[in-house]
Order: sequence, then C-alpha cells, then structure tokens
Amino acid sequence: MKQQTGLYTKILTIVIISLLSVITLLLFFVYTGLRQTLHIQLANRGSEITSYISTLGSEDILLENDYALLQLINKVKKSNNDVRYIIVADYKGRILAHTFSAQYPLAMPKKITSASNSPDVKLFRSNEGTIHQIITPLDNGKIGFICIGLSDKSTQKLLLSIITNFSLTGIIITILAVFTIGLLLAKILAPIRFLSLAAEKIKNNNYKVKVYYQGNDELGTLTQTFNEMTQDLAQKASDNKKLLTELKEKDHSRDILIHKLFSAQEDERKRISRELHDGIGQSVTSILAYLRILLNNETNARQQKLIQSTRTIIASVLDELREMAVNLRPPSLDDIDIITIFRQHVYDTAKHNGLIAEFEADESIKDIELSDNIRLALYRILQEACTNIVYHAHAINIKVTLALSDSNIIMQIADDGCGFSEEVLQTAREKRHLGLYGMQERVELLDGNFKIKSQPDKGTTIIISIPFEKRVSHE
Repeated sequence: MKQQTGLYTKILTIVIISLLSVITLLLFFVYTGLRQTLHIQLANRGSEITSYISTLGSEDILLENDYALLQLINKVKKSNNDVRYIIVADYKGRILAHTFSAQYPLAMPKKITSASNSPDVKLFRSNEGTIHQIITPLDNGKIGFICIGLSDKSTQKLLLSIITNFSLTGIIITILAVFTIGLLLAKILAPIRFLSLAAEKIKNNNYKVKVYYQGNDELGTLTQTFNEMTQDLAQKASDNKKLLTELKEKDHSRDILIHKLFSAQEDERKRISRELHDGIGQSVTSILAYLRILLNNETNARQQKLIQSTRTIIASVLDELREMAVNLRPPSLDDIDIITIFRQHVYDTAKHNGLIAEFEADESIKDIELSDNIRLALYRILQEACTNIVYHAHAINIKVTLALSDSNIIMQIADDGCGFSEEVLQTAREKRHLGLYGMQERVELLDGNFKIKSQPDKGTTIIISIPFEKRVSHE
C-alpha cells in the first residue's frame, strides 16, 4: 500500500518552497540592483579620475609635454588599483602617453577619439576580466581625449560578498522560520492527527475512542462535534447489535418452526401414505376379491359385465391410491440411493405427461453419506419442480443433473418451457408463492444456495447447492 504524505509534511514543504522562492527572488533583485549601482559608481569614479587628470594635465596636452603627462598618469594609476590603463591623446586622437609597461598593445585603437561630447563607456572582456573603458573628451575634444580602463574585479568581489552574506542570512532566516513554523504546525495539527487516528479506530468499529482538546477555536468545535458523533455512533452500534441479536434469534426460531412444519408435513405424509396403503388400500383390495367371487358365481351376462366394469374402475382407483401413497412417501427414499429414485421419478413424470427426459448424475454420489434431511429436501424440490414444469411451463424437454463440487451436492433442473420474466419472478418472491418459496426455504434450512434463472420463451433453470458435510438438526 502506498504511504500517503502527511498534512504536516505538505504544509511544511509549501512553506519551505515559498520562503526559498521569495529569498531567491529578492536575491535576484538585490543582485541586479547592486550590480547596476556598482557599475554606475565605477563609471563615476572613472569620470572623477578623468577630471583630475584633465585639471592637472590639460596644459601639458596642449604643449605635448609627453614626459609630464606620463608621470601624471602613472601616478594616478598607482594610486588607484582598479585602473588598468590610462591613455592620453591630443585633439587629433594621436596618443601622447599611456601607462602600458611594454609597447602599446596592438589590440588597442591607434587613435583615441569620441564622437560624443560626453564620456563614452564601453565594456569588453580581457584576460583580467571585464574592463570598463571610458573615453572622455576634454573641452569637447578641442584639447584632447583621456581613455581610462577600469577593472570590475573589486566591484565583483564586493558584489559577491554582499550576495553571499545575503544568501547566508536568507538561509538562516529560512531555517529559523521552518523550525518555528514546524513547531506551530505540530501544535496546530496535533488535534487533527488525533482526529485522524480516532477516525481509523472508528472505522474498525471501536466507538470508545475520544479526542481531548482544550480551546474555543474551530478545532475545539470540530473536536467536540467529533466526540458527540462518536457517542451517537456508539449508541447506534449498540442498538444495531441488539436488533441484530433479536433478528438472529427470530430467524433461528423461524428456522426451527419451518423445520418443524416440514417435519410435521412429512410425518403427516407418512401417516396418510400408510393409511392409503394399509387401510384404504387393503379395503379396496378386499372389495376387488369379493367382486371376483361375485363375478364367478353370477350367471347373468349383463350382471357379469356390470361387475367386471366395477372391478376395472375400482382397480384403477387402487392404482391411483398406490401412486398417491408413493408420491407422499416413496419407500425407496429410505432404502435406495438417490440417483436411482431421482432417475425413476424424472422418467415416470416424463412418461405420464408426454415429455422427453434426460437425467445425468455423478456416480460418486452413491459413495457419500447424505443426511435424511438433504435426501428428503432434494426429492421434494425435484417433485415440486417437475409439477411446475408439467402444469405451468408447457415444456417438451426436461433435464435433471446431479453433481458434486468440493463439499457440495448440486442439483440442476432445466426445461425448455415458456419461462417468465424477472418481474414475474420478483412478484412471485414478494407474494411468497408456496412453490418457489418452499423450495428456497428447504435449501436455506440446510445452509445451501437456491438460484433460479428464466427468460420468456427460453425456459427455466433451477440450481440448488447444499453442503453435504454439514448436518442440520433441530430439536
């Protein structure tokens, strides 16, 4: 799981980025302003030096006193470390004196002139760094020109020193600000962190948690509201638990009642089946025997025909009584495996109602021990489903499948009848029609799953899954 960044870290990160951005922006403006100011000061200094030389050397320029000029400009250069060179030219631009120790550099202009009457400043790079070259005309160039080359090394050192100090100060301020804001944030966000932890506990159904915060601000109101909400949730959870317990007890009682109802139905089926077989069945058999004796002793043909018709009707009634007794409680359900009895019931239903039947079963079902409740529930569901297919589905084909899946026995009953829509199925469930409702109740009593799928004109499929290892026993 990806770890989320905390609110404290997010806010502190925003503060740090904001402070660094502000300091960087201020540093840029300070650097730009200082650099421009220092360049102006350097130009002013060049003008001052030019004025000084002009005041002392104008006469020597007019007289072309090269020696005096050389001494003057060398003296000025020695007294000013930033001055890299000084060149003095006459009004025609011819060089009268310069401070280069060797010969005059070839890269320098052969004549020093200026088209402007004001100082002309140019910048160029050299092996000593950036040089500010200032050419100042004397008396609008009528006397001559003075060219001074100033290095900005000292100004750059000063600028670097100022920027370094400013940066260090900004870093220190940032550290102090982050530390102070961090402490304040920790104090401010502590209640929020406690609320977050409490919310996590509430999510895990721990409603006894409580957040403590003393204050009359928004966090205090939030904490108080949170605690009240927690109390309400705890009360509702307690009420829900009681209701759930009561509901489970009612469901348990309902299951017991339904099981007893099914048991009573089965007992009554057994009793009626025995009465039909042993009581009424024996009586009808006796009537048939007496009718045979009467038939043998009767000589009148008309009376013999009447007695024979009566015996045929009574024999048919006896067959119906026996079939009814078998349907109420087939003796084979207690003695024969469910595959055999289920197959017989499916094919008998198809035979008597003109259907085409198909039955498939996993033979390993014979090797497992199914409880009487499971055997009986599956049989009654099969009976009910077959009855629905015969009287309601108008089907031609019926297919029943028995299979095993892990520890579940699965029965699937499918037909190709008229089917029904989801709305009809939902209505049947809501009205609890005894057919579907009874099947579902039998399955759920055995902790199984009941599913029905159907579409108009596409048939119906019922799928039942019951865990055969579990035994349902209700006293």
